[in-house]
Amino acid sequence: MSLSFKTSGVVQWVGVKEGDVVTAGKVLANLSQGDQAASLTQARGSLASAKANYDRVLAGASNEEVAVAQTGVDAAKNTLENAKKNLADTTRQQQTLVDNASATLLSTGLQAEPESTISTGTITISGTYTGTTKGQAIITIYQGGDGLYFTSSGILSSSGS
Repeated sequence: MSLSFKTSGVVQWVGVKEGDVVTAGKVLANLSQGDQAASLTQARGSLASAKANYDRVLAGASNEEVAVAQTGVDAAKNTLENAKKNLADTTRQQQTLVDNASATLLSTGLQAEPESTISTGTITISGTYTGTTKGQAIITIYQGGDGLYFTSSGILSSSGS
């Protein structure tokens, strides 16, 4: 199975190694969010500085100085909002990667274990499990008057021939 991140960056941590068995929901790796966190910190600092300058100017400034200071505050607010949005986007992308890995995990490594001896026949089960519920799918095959039939129970529910 091949996984990739939607954004580029430096891998900060890998929690598994090749051949490890993983469970659904396990975080496999994290990208460093240092750039986004640094941008957010810088934007907060710029906003605090602009507000302090604005407050100082308001204490005895001309209308022109007040307008210039207000422009700086507005720019700092925009920078802060952009940094917050960037961090939120990165967080959503990382969650999507975790969700996709979990869905892949639920559809791989499936096994069939018969409860009784099967003397003849070939059974093929194919498809991709797209649900999110974990559990067992129990498939029962039986002989009817005109052929073989099946029913399923557990996390799947169906019947047919």
